[in-house]
Amino acid sequence: MPNIELENSEPLKVIQSALAFSMPRITYGVNDTVLSFYAFDRQVGRLRRKRIKLNHLGKRWFIRRREREICSRFLALLAQGWSPFDTSCPEAGTVLTRFSQSHAPTERVAVKDALQRYSDFVKAEVERKVMSKDTRRTYLSYIAKLRAALPSDMPVGDVATSDLVAFIDGMKAQDLSPKYCNSVIGWLKTVFGWMMERGLVDDNPALPIKTETLARQQGRPTMTDTERETLFARLRQQGHLEYLLACLMEYYTYIRPNELYRVKVRYINLAEQTVTIPAEISKNKKTAKVTLPAVVVGLMCELGIDRHRGDDYLFGKGMKCGPTIGNSKQFGRFWERHVACKGGIYPELEKRGIVFYSLKNSGITDMLQRGVPSAVVRDQARHQDISTTEIYGRQTGLKAPEGLKDYR
Repeated sequence: MPNIELENSEPLKVIQSALAFSMPRITYGVNDTVLSFYAFDRQVGRLRRKRIKLNHLGKRWFIRRREREICSRFLALLAQGWSPFDTSCPEAGTVLTRFSQSHAPTERVAVKDALQRYSDFVKAEVERKVMSKDTRRTYLSYIAKLRAALPSDMPVGDVATSDLVAFIDGMKAQDLSPKYCNSVIGWLKTVFGWMMERGLVDDNPALPIKTETLARQQGRPTMTDTERETLFARLRQQGHLEYLLACLMEYYTYIRPNELYRVKVRYINLAEQTVTIPAEISKNKKTAKVTLPAVVVGLMCELGIDRHRGDDYLFGKGMKCGPTIGNSKQFGRFWERHVACKGGIYPELEKRGIVFYSLKNSGITDMLQRGVPSAVVRDQARHQDISTTEIYGRQTGLKAPEGLKDYR
């Protein structure tokens, strides 16, 4: 039986009644952040646009982070028959107030307790193998500094941006490098974001803090012949033969630190004067061989590398050849703490900006200047534009540049 009411209604009103609302969306203007949508107004019998300012909810980044949730909440209300134009329904301001209250911190905890929770979280991430032990040590040092800078009983929700800026300024006063301070700023944004997710703080006070723009270094400095010879001689005189080997490897073979600490004894063939870099540890994911000049092979024999097991790491824990793997930062860390520093083996290198990785750049430059063909240098450096086979491990099809065995 036909519906008489529908037959007698105007078609437009029937459609408008069925489509009683539109999808809510948030727009970000110059001054205002606005939630807008269309809802059916029974008094006028048509859809009307409703605009609701959201400025009072908080800063724009806070609203952006919860944009989907705000729109979903209003969409659910509209689908249930709610209308901002119906006096019998709650006003939009009431809905937003409830939303704002639902996102308030569920508890007020002290700075010391909040940081302890984060320390426990970091420990758990290391156990889950999501975070490295080196990263954990770095974060724990940041936590200790922040704990010392803020009142321990201060509610963490009361920490303001100005408190964190004062914390950063204090580190700058200690002549800590801009790079280090930028790292701490990034960590602050991360840790307070973590606290927001767990309801410990309302917002992230670290977000407004800007990092310093570091001046780009014009080219990478290289070592002179005198500097290189002096460095190698001093390392030998002071008995740092393992680190001397690392420096020789970096200068002559160009194996990157992130690859070098994973090189195993079985990758080395002293008779052939080669070392194989398997695809699994190579930056370009390709297996290749590079040549070991006689000076490198001689030091390896002096250190007894050939008497170690094949699965031992050339630069294991403590830079010594052994079964325990080291890490990629050990080379640069030794350089900063014992070589190019005040009271170090060669402090003059610090002023020139010479770092451990400079040995690789210096080696390539020196090799080209000494007339070694560029194709041979590219093979030794394993640059991306050289085709190398992707066979894993020691394969006879892999070739290493022959002309470097007597290179000095």
